[in-house]
Amino acid sequence: MALIAKYDSVYRKKGSGRPVCRYVVSGTAAEMKAYKKAQGEYFIEDSAKGVLWFSTDFHGKSVGLIITENGNITADNEEQLLQQMQVEQRGGNLGEALATELAKQLIGGNASSSSTPAVAPANAGDIGSL
Repeated sequence: MALIAKYDSVYRKKGSGRPVCRYVVSGTAAEMKAYKKAQGEYFIEDSAKGVLWFSTDFHGKSVGLIITENGNITADNEEQLLQQMQVEQRGGNLGEALATELAKQLIGGNASSSSTPAVAPANAGDIGSL
């Protein structure tokens, strides 16, 4: 098993008004012990919800958590980084179409039922006019 943070809610931070996402953390007893140690004075446990983790970024409905070598807690966003790399590597129409499909997956849309038209690739005959 791994440390998992499940989205609970979002609220605005007092003072700055910045949105903060609240997640409920679960894991094995050993993982939770390591999490508590890494969080130190920032460890928060709600009697009704359980152990909490906060982020100013939305990481989806559920995300794995990593305890870094420095003892910091961070979201495991490896999959998103790999997807970003694929979009950037392809660029142009293909990169844009890939980004559109990945965005649909991110927001839970079904690409085949979307009413948004896909980006059309350039025709070979159009190359001379570029």
